Amino acid sequence: MIFRRLFARLLGRHTGRPGPPCRLARAEALRIAGSALGSSMPLYVRDVVEVGGQLEWHIGTATVGSGTVVRISDATGEVIDRYTWGKR
Repeated sequence: MIFRRLFARLLGRHTGRPGPPCRLARAEALRIAGSALGSSMPLYVRDVVEVGGQLEWHIGTATVGSGTVVRISDATGEVIDRYTWGKR
């Protein structure tokens, strides 16, 4: 069960657990992330988490081995941070 949830999370698929109530719609958050990255790479929602009492969208590029993640404030719709992971 743990591995199935981990695998689903890595693929960006819904695990059946409801997320927190968000101000931004999923499509709007993906559009903001696409604009921040300035590319046509496929994106997926990694997670929506609460950090310091505020919700953040974590949206990344759908690549294998490395990628870029954008953190977006749910309250304002502004990009908080952008970072790369992996071999790039």
